[in-house]
Amino acid sequence: RGPCCPDSPAPPTPDSVSFPGDVMDGDVQAMAAEIQALRDEVARLTAENATLRAAAAVAAPPPPPPVPALQLRRCPVKPPAKFDGNRDHFAAFRAQCGLYMRMRPEDFPNEQVRVGFVINQLTGPAAQWATMRLLADDPLLNDCQAFLTAMGRFFGAELRQEMATREVRRLRQGKQSVVDYTIKFQLLMHDLCWNEEALMAQYREGLRGEILDALARTPPPQTLDDLMRTCLQIDSRLEERKLERKSAGSLFSLAATPATPQAAFSPPPASCFPEPEPMQLGATRFYLPKAEMDRRRAAGLCFTCGQKGHLAQACPWNKSAENYQSR
Repeated sequence: RGPCCPDSPAPPTPDSVSFPGDVMDGDVQAMAAEIQALRDEVARLTAENATLRAAAAVAAPPPPPPVPALQLRRCPVKPPAKFDGNRDHFAAFRAQCGLYMRMRPEDFPNEQVRVGFVINQLTGPAAQWATMRLLADDPLLNDCQAFLTAMGRFFGAELRQEMATREVRRLRQGKQSVVDYTIKFQLLMHDLCWNEEALMAQYREGLRGEILDALARTPPPQTLDDLMRTCLQIDSRLEERKLERKSAGSLFSLAATPATPQAAFSPPPASCFPEPEPMQLGATRFYLPKAEMDRRRAAGLCFTCGQKGHLAQACPWNKSAENYQSR
């Protein structure tokens, strides 16, 4: 087409033409700027990270101690037997629960755990009573001693205290030893709510007179345990003294008993002393039947006089026989 054609484009000028080298230089510069921006961002983040680490190191708590290895141990006390609401067994059940929890303190860190253990050891009516407390979310579940006290009150432990009060006021030593009296007193006093002075006064009241007399000559005990220990020692000394007197009396009666006189001896009859044989003048021989000799030999009797304690050669009546022959 000719230059005068109106639809043909204008020819390019030198300023409007872009060469490949100019494009590459622009891209390189842009990339270099981006890289520098990334480097600046990395440096900023690194500095911020270091600052945060330093602050965390200052404010961080010390590391927890290492967890010790689990050590299984065997408790020397067995869990108490199930309690079914029998008031006669309540005191023993309460004491056994307390002992078991004291032997394993790591297993009972708070009151709720202790109450849960007690409830687990209930059965029958006692378990039903505890179930009602659980359903009602009773505040007793937060106090083990209060829980046990309420349970004992519900199942008649207070009646047991009244019975123990009557029994201990009637208790007397009588002819029994202080050991037996003390054991009965201790069994009753665990059901009482008396103080130390009242228990000591009641213990003295039931003692025998001779124990009280000996107790009056000793320094006054300050505690119930000291009083019981002193009375046990007194009773032991009195028993030893009785045995000594009894032994001494036996020896005295043995020494004072007169000796039993020996039975009077009658010389053998004259028929036992025959006439002396010739050439044996003065010789004396006894002639006993064989059956009699066997009897005396078996019984250990003298062949001459028929008594025990000597032989015929040493018989004191040989001389009597010689005198009899010389008549």
